[in-house]
Amino acid sequence: MVLKFFMRHLGFYLNKHTGRKISLHSNLGHAELSATFNGPIPGAISDEVPTSSPLEASPSSSVIAASNRFSSTTSSGLPGSPGVSDVTPLRKYILMVSTFQMVILMLFNQRSRYTFSELMVESGIPERDLLRNLMALCMSKSTQRILCKEPKPTAANKEIEPTDVFYVNNSFFSRLHKVKNLSVRETEPERQETRTKVDENRRYVIEATIVRIMKARKTMEHNQLLSEVMEQLKLRFRPTSTDIKQRIEALINREFIARSENDHKVYNYIA
Repeated sequence: MVLKFFMRHLGFYLNKHTGRKISLHSNLGHAELSATFNGPIPGAISDEVPTSSPLEASPSSSVIAASNRFSSTTSSGLPGSPGVSDVTPLRKYILMVSTFQMVILMLFNQRSRYTFSELMVESGIPERDLLRNLMALCMSKSTQRILCKEPKPTAANKEIEPTDVFYVNNSFFSRLHKVKNLSVRETEPERQETRTKVDENRRYVIEATIVRIMKARKTMEHNQLLSEVMEQLKLRFRPTSTDIKQRIEALINREFIARSENDHKVYNYIA
């Protein structure tokens, strides 16, 4: 679903702009889901397996039909839908989730139970990201525990195995209508990896900008080139003069540009 809309936008964007590239970073996105629950509200979150599968629920069942449980916030009319019991009050929430969590939860509109391996195949989410997002959904504090896991996690063992089974916690309850902070904390190695990728991508962008400017101007003085690069990139990010100088040196070493023999503060484009 997410990929379908991304591909539609990709086609629209590339028709408007040439020579550009768009990458989908699903791990950085967020979404809002409309969710419904009508299981009994225990004193604490229950990890008992539902006696009736949401996928197989009858109109008189106390379990919401799987196809009606999660939807985007623009969807309409969950109360009164077929498959919802009038016995237990319906609880509606807006879940503030990551894009990956949205993909995971929407799968439970199709089936009531998934193993970890099945979720990885059906969602297409990388294993490490799937682990982190599932832990946030089923091992966070009780007011944020949307999913349950079999076997039940303990303080001594919070690992997720390929055969572990996940299902919706139909007894989920929160005093807040909008449930926030279903967050997945990034570890320090992951933060470092993200910073490294960002720095690497920015180096490529700076070099491409320098080459594009030099190709058009043929010859430029050092300070003019710095100013022009900063001006062209100011809407994307703000490179420092040191960043630009380093990329100029790299391009000189790779013979894209060269210093003028008469003035080392002047650069010439090498065709």
